[in-house]
Amino acid sequence: MFGFLKRNQSSAKGYKISNVGRTKKYGIVVSSLRDLLKKASAKFQIEDCKCFLAQDGTLVEDEEYFKSLPAQTLFVIAGKHDNVKTDFELLFEAIRSRNSALLGAGEIVRKFISENKESLLESLKQLEEKECKETELSLRQEHKEWFSGQDSRFSSKEEVMAKRAQDRVRGYFYKTKDEITKSKIYRENITARMKLNEILGVFQYFLIGCDHFSCLFDRKYPRKHEIVEEDAPDGGIPKKRMRMIKELFEEEEFFKDLCVSLCNSHGDFRCQGLWSETTCKYSNHLINPYSSRENFILFQVWNLDHQIELSRSVIPSLLKTVEQMSEENNLQCQVHRCRATNIDIIAYFLELFTTDNLKLVHIVCHDKGLHSLRSKGRILCAKCHELATLDAIMDKIQETSDEKR
Repeated sequence: MFGFLKRNQSSAKGYKISNVGRTKKYGIVVSSLRDLLKKASAKFQIEDCKCFLAQDGTLVEDEEYFKSLPAQTLFVIAGKHDNVKTDFELLFEAIRSRNSALLGAGEIVRKFISENKESLLESLKQLEEKECKETELSLRQEHKEWFSGQDSRFSSKEEVMAKRAQDRVRGYFYKTKDEITKSKIYRENITARMKLNEILGVFQYFLIGCDHFSCLFDRKYPRKHEIVEEDAPDGGIPKKRMRMIKELFEEEEFFKDLCVSLCNSHGDFRCQGLWSETTCKYSNHLINPYSSRENFILFQVWNLDHQIELSRSVIPSLLKTVEQMSEENNLQCQVHRCRATNIDIIAYFLELFTTDNLKLVHIVCHDKGLHSLRSKGRILCAKCHELATLDAIMDKIQETSDEKR
């Protein structure tokens, strides 16, 4: 139903590569992920090496996703059996390994504080006042230190944070697309391949309509997630068509409910806890990346965690459902017991890209073990309201597109 237009080839950019132990680091200039892996393999003498983001451990396999990353991104190059750890995890282990020395220094610190209590309290008060003032600043010229290393086209903190949210959601799309196109059913079943391409096209249009959920980290976005406590009252598609889709989706109540911010108007984020818990059990899992450059950098290790796992549940379920639809003619909807006519694309979209399934969590609350939740995606019949919703949205997109021609 929908095709993809290839992106223009990007020019070469400079990146940094390091080994798993971070004992060696090199700067390289490449124009593709393939070139990067080739150079990295030669530098570190690793055959069939893999590439990970140092900041959060994301495996980079997709060329489109690679090209979306900024220059000077640091990658960790690893072999098949290497255990890759993020920069934060390495720092945490380094501190823990020196625990005895830190404990020994505790008494010295306690004595110093007791002898300088008044001056320390005054210093802390001044620091707190400074941080509160800097937190409320938004523009580049107001808080230049915060914007150090950021692209010059961003003039406000909100723009930077919105782009960070988009990058994470785009990463989920590229990962989904990569796993689908590498699957056996995609490569060997023509009917299934056509259906999967159609689904990826719908996902892409939905994401464009929602601006790739740039709202998630934007403190000025008016609609807030229900967890937020307020202290006070792409992909080759032409820009003209992208604007049209966004305008259309702004009128859809279904998508309005999905587009929410995860922070309050000051920029305070609160951990939502383990995937299996309703709340976070740690009272100190709070952060405001708008307040300082240090907090902004630290926020990179906070994760958007899939409660129903992307690679272990959602994508396998999607592939299996498409395979059944392509090979069996008499499948029935489990709800109405009528002949199946389509796949619940909206359910899969919600599980892959939205806060229906994503929780913002502190690194301590990011459980990488097997989750017990399973995808709710299924096949639909003509009586299913989900199918009517999908058809209505896609019809509007098509009608609006025809009118703009």
